[in-house]
Amino acid sequence: NLTFTGTNNIVRSATTFANTGTTVLGNADTDTFAALGSLTATASPTLSLAGSVRSGGAMTLGQTGSSIILSASTTLDTTGPAASTPTSSDLTIDGNVRGTIPGSSALSLSAGAGAIRVSGNIGGSGTLLTPLSGNQTFTTSSDGTNPFIVPVDLTSNFTFSAEYQVGALTYLDTIFSYGHYTEGILLRANRGDGFYVHGFYVQGSNKGNPWLFGNSSAAAGDEFLPITVNSKSNANGSGGTVSVLVDGVQKISGGFTGTLNPGDKTIRIGSAHHANNEGLDATIRNMTITVGDASPLGAINIASSQSGSVTFAGNVRADSLNANGAGSGGNYNLSLTGANVNVASATLANAGSLTLGSSGSSITFGSGVSATTQSAISLAGTLTTSGTSTLGRAATTNSGQGQQGATAVSPATSITLGSATTLGTSGNLAIAGDISGTAAITKTGTGTLTLTGNNRGSGNDNGFTGAINVSGGTLTLGSTGAAGTGTVSITNGATLSTTVDALTGAVTLTQGNISGTGSLNATIITDNGSSGNNAISARLAGTGSLNKSGSGTLTLSGNNSYSGGTSILGGTLALTGNGRLNDSGAITINGQGATLDIGSVNDTVGAVTLTLGSIIGSGALTAASITDNGTVSNSISAILAGTGSLTKSGSGTLTLSGNNSYSGGTNIAAGTVVAGSDSALGSGSVTFDSGTSLRAFDADGALRTLSNNITLNGRTKVEVPFGGATDIRLTGILSGSGSLGVTSDMNGRSLQLVGNNTFTGGVEIFANGGSNPNVRIGNASALGTGALTITGTPQSGSGQLVAIAGLTIGNAVSISSGSTFGIDTNSFGLTLSGNVSGTGALLKNGAGVLNLGGANTYTGGSTVNAGILQAGRSSSLSGTTPVSGAFGTGSITVMAPATSSAESTTGLVAAYGGALDLNGYTVHNNLTLSGLGAPAPQAVQAPFPFTGALANSYTGSDRTGTASGNINLAGDTAIGGRGNLTLSGPIDGGSGSDYDLGFGVSENLTLTGQIGVNRALRNIIVTDAGTKSQLIIGSNSKIKVANLLVFGAADVQGTVTASGDISFSDRNSDSYATTPPPADLTIGANASLTAKSSVTLKVDGAITVEGSILAPNLFIGSGKRDVTIQAGATLGGNSAGSQADFALVGSKVGDVNLDGSVNSRLLLVGAGAFNDPDNLGGSV
Repeated sequence: NLTFTGTNNIVRSATTFANTGTTVLGNADTDTFAALGSLTATASPTLSLAGSVRSGGAMTLGQTGSSIILSASTTLDTTGPAASTPTSSDLTIDGNVRGTIPGSSALSLSAGAGAIRVSGNIGGSGTLLTPLSGNQTFTTSSDGTNPFIVPVDLTSNFTFSAEYQVGALTYLDTIFSYGHYTEGILLRANRGDGFYVHGFYVQGSNKGNPWLFGNSSAAAGDEFLPITVNSKSNANGSGGTVSVLVDGVQKISGGFTGTLNPGDKTIRIGSAHHANNEGLDATIRNMTITVGDASPLGAINIASSQSGSVTFAGNVRADSLNANGAGSGGNYNLSLTGANVNVASATLANAGSLTLGSSGSSITFGSGVSATTQSAISLAGTLTTSGTSTLGRAATTNSGQGQQGATAVSPATSITLGSATTLGTSGNLAIAGDISGTAAITKTGTGTLTLTGNNRGSGNDNGFTGAINVSGGTLTLGSTGAAGTGTVSITNGATLSTTVDALTGAVTLTQGNISGTGSLNATIITDNGSSGNNAISARLAGTGSLNKSGSGTLTLSGNNSYSGGTSILGGTLALTGNGRLNDSGAITINGQGATLDIGSVNDTVGAVTLTLGSIIGSGALTAASITDNGTVSNSISAILAGTGSLTKSGSGTLTLSGNNSYSGGTNIAAGTVVAGSDSALGSGSVTFDSGTSLRAFDADGALRTLSNNITLNGRTKVEVPFGGATDIRLTGILSGSGSLGVTSDMNGRSLQLVGNNTFTGGVEIFANGGSNPNVRIGNASALGTGALTITGTPQSGSGQLVAIAGLTIGNAVSISSGSTFGIDTNSFGLTLSGNVSGTGALLKNGAGVLNLGGANTYTGGSTVNAGILQAGRSSSLSGTTPVSGAFGTGSITVMAPATSSAESTTGLVAAYGGALDLNGYTVHNNLTLSGLGAPAPQAVQAPFPFTGALANSYTGSDRTGTASGNINLAGDTAIGGRGNLTLSGPIDGGSGSDYDLGFGVSENLTLTGQIGVNRALRNIIVTDAGTKSQLIIGSNSKIKVANLLVFGAADVQGTVTASGDISFSDRNSDSYATTPPPADLTIGANASLTAKSSVTLKVDGAITVEGSILAPNLFIGSGKRDVTIQAGATLGGNSAGSQADFALVGSKVGDVNLDGSVNSRLLLVGAGAFNDPDNLGGSV
C-alpha cells in the first residue's frame, strides 16, 4: 500500500505506480499530488484520490475492474502542475470511480488539447429503478391500510432515495422497512409532534433515537425533504454499513454483520413487515432505487479550457455534469456512451460535437440537461429528463446593414440519430437543432419534448426520416419540418402538439391526443386505439387522410380541411366544438361498431359510404351523397341535410331516425330501409327497386307518416313494422311499374295509403304465421291500378284491407288458395267494383257496408262478422251452378256473437252481428245465418231490424232481392229489409238444435222454398215493416215449424204444418206512427194450414179461405171485416173424422159466407147475414 497525503506533493519526473496494493493520492480536498511528467497508476486494485492530482504528461488511472475512490472532491488535470508551462496530454481513467459518501465528492477534469477518456464506471454500476418518477406521487395513510410497497431484491449494496411531505404523525410511523427488522432494516418515527427516528434497526440492532428532520413545530407542512438510505457491504461479505441522509446531511450510520438478505424482499413505506398498522401520513415523490454498487459523485466538471475530446464510455452516476466551454478552449467533443448514465442535472456547453448514448444505453438527467452550444449532437439509446431541458440550437442570422441582406451567424445544431433513440421526459426537453437520420425516436415520460429544427432536410440532406413514437407526455412540433418526413405514433395517453403547419409523414394515434394551434399536413393519420378516448384539437390540413381503426373514441375539435378522405373502420370518430371535416372529403364507415358521431355540430362533407357502422349525433350532416352498401344492419340518427342524395345499395338494413331535410332524393336499390322519423327519407322523391323493403319504428309506437313521392321500379316489401308497434302512413304519390308486398309481425300493424297513387304493379298482403298486417286505404286510388293479391289469413276480428273513408275502388282482387281476404270497413261504406277471384275466402268486419260489385268468381265463401255485406250485382248460373256474382260461388256465413244480447217482444232471442244485403240482386250462394243483423240505427224497425242477418235494402220496383241457395240457421235469426225479398231456396234449422226465425220487411216477403222440412224450426215470426208489407207463401212452398206467428197481410198458397200454433194477426202498430192499414189474409185453394194445437186467423182486414185449415181449435175473423169461407175450403180437426172447436167471428156489418166443408162445433159471432153452408158437419 502506498499513501501520499499533504498539500504539496510533487514528483519532478514521469511517475508510475506499479504497486499492487492500495494507492492513496490525497485524503482531503486541499491535498495536492503533481507529477511533472506523465502519471500512471494502473496496478493498484484500489486507488483513492482527493484534492488535486496533476501531471505534465499523459495521465492513466486504474484498470478495468479496479476501484477509484474519491474520498473528497478531486481534480484531475494533465495541463501540468500549477505555475508550470501548460501542456496538453491525454487523461485516461480505466477504473470504476465512486465516492465514499454518495453525492459528497466532486470530480473535475482538465486535459487542455489532450483527450479525456473515461472507460470505467463513475458513481457505481448499479441498476436504477424509478418506482415514482417525475411528478408522480403516492399518499400513504396513518392507519396503515395504504402502504407503498415495492417488491425488489436490494442485495447488500443499494441506495434508496425519496422525497417525503409529512402530515401529522402518530405512534410508530414507518418511514422505510426492508424485510423484518430482525433480518433487515426498519426506519420509523413514534411521536406526533415531530419527525425523528425512534428505532433504527439493522438486523435487530437498535441504533438509537436521532432526529431526521423537523421538530414539534414542523411536523407537517408543504415542504418536501429527501431521505436517502445507503447500504454498502464489505468486499468479503463480512457485513457492511448503512447510512441515512436527510436533505444531503448524514443523520445516522450503522453496521451489520453477514449479508443483508431478508426473507421478505420488499420495501414497505407506511406499513412495517411485522406490524401492518404502523401507518404514515405522508405524500411521497421522486423515489429512486439503485441496486448494486451505487455511490454517485457530487459533480463532474470539465474545464472550460478543454479542447481535446472528452469521452465517458462507462456508467456515470453523479449529481451534476458540467461541460464548461466559456473559457479559452471549450471547442471539444463530448461523448457519454455508457450503458447507464444517471446525472441529476447537466450543463453541456462544449462547442464541439455531443454524443449522448449508444445502442441500448440509458441516460437520465434527473433535473434536466442544457446542451445548446454544440455544432452537432448524436443521440442513441434512451434519454430521460425530469427538469427543463434543451438540446441543440437553431440557426441565427444578423439583420444586415444597408444593402446587405441577412447573413447566417451560426448554423443550427446538426442532430444525428445513430440508433433507435428513446427520450423520456418528466420535465420539458427542447431539441432546437436539425435532426437527421433514419433511426426512430421514442418519447416517454410525462414531460414535453419540443422539436423546432428543420428536420426535413434540404439539398442533399434527406433530414430526419425515422419514426417518432410518443408513448408519454407531449411532443410539441414548433417548426414546419420538426417531425421530419417519417411517421409519428402516439400511444399510452400521450399528446402530439403543434403550433405551426407541420408534419408530412403518417401519424398513428393509439392512445393519446393531438393538440395545438397549428395544422397537421400528415399523409395519413391512423387512430387504432383499442380503448379509451383520443382527441385531436389541432387542425388537420393538406391532402392527407384520416383512418380510424381502433375500438376507442377519437374526438376532433379542429376546423379540419384535409382532403384525403376519412375512413372509420372501428370505434367512434366524434366531432365536438369547432370540430369539422373537409367540405369535400369522402368518408368511409366500415367496421364492427364503427361510428361517426357529429354531436351537436353541423358539418358539410363529401361523399359518405356506409358499409358497416352508424352515424349519430344531434347535429346536421350535409353530404354530397350518402351510400349504404352494407350487408348487415347500419343506422343514421344524425340529421341529414343539404341537396345531396342517399343511395341504399347493400342487402342489409339501414335505419334512418333523424329529422332529415336532404332534398336530393333517396334510391333504395337493395336491402331494407327503416324510417325512424316522419322525415327520415328527406324531402325529395324516393325510388324502390325490386327486392327492397321499407320498415318504420317509433319508440312510443306513434304513427309514422312519410310524405315523399315514391317510385316503385319492382316488387317492394313493406314490413309494418317487424319488431315494433308503429303504423306507416304514406301520403305521397306512389307511381311506377312496381308492386307492394305488405307483411308484419304479430303486432298486426298497418300500412296506410292515402295518396292518389298510379303504380301499376299491384299490392300483395301477406297474413300468415307470425304476419298479420293490414292496409288502410283513404283514397279511391290508394292501391294504384294493379290487382290486390291476398295471401294468408288475418287474425280474428281484423282484416288485411281496412277502409278509413267511404270509397269505391276498382282494383281486381285475387285470393290465394287457403287464404282469407279480411275486409274491415270500420263505419264507412266501401265498394269493390273490380272482380274478386281465386280459391280463397272473404271475411267482412267492421260496422260499415261492403259492396261487392264485380263479376266475382272466388270460391272460398264469405263470412260476415259485423256490418253489412252488400251485393253489387246478381249471380250468374251455369245450369243450376253459380259461376259468378257479387259473392263469388262459395257459401256465405253471417255470424252473430254466441252470447245473446237482444230479445224481441215476440220472444225471438238473438244477438246483433253481421248482415248480408241482397241490394235487389239475385244471389245463388248457400247461406248460413244467425243473429239480428247489423245494429245500424237507420235499420231498426221494432221488433226486428230492417236488415236482419239477411236483408234487401233496395226499394226500387225494377228488381227484387232474391236468395235462391240453401239457407241454414246457426242460431236465432232475423231476415228483413226495406225492399221486396224473395227466398226461393230451402231454409232449415241448425243440426241438433231448433232455432227461431224472424222476418221483418217493408214490402213483399215471398217464400217459395221448403222451410224447416229437413230440420224443423222452433218459431217463425213474420212482422210487417211498412204499409206495403205482405207475406207471400208460394204454392210450392212447404213450411214445417213448431209455431208460425204472422203480423200483417199474407197470401198463403203453400203448405204450413205446425206442431204448435199457427197465428195470423193485425199489423204491428208499434211499427207505425199512425194507425196502420188493415191487413188482408188469403188462404189459397191449394194452401193448407195444419196445426196440432190451434189456427188463429185474426187480422183486421178481409179474410178469404179457399184451402184447408185443420186444427183442434180454429179461430177465424176479427169482427172488423168480412170473412169468406169459399167453396172447396175445408175446416176441421187435424185428424180424419175429428171435429174442431171453431169460432167464426163476422163483422157487425159484413156477411159471413160459409160455403166450404166444416166438420166442427161452430160458434158464430156477429150481426151480419149468415149464409148457411151446404155441408156443415158439426153443431152450431
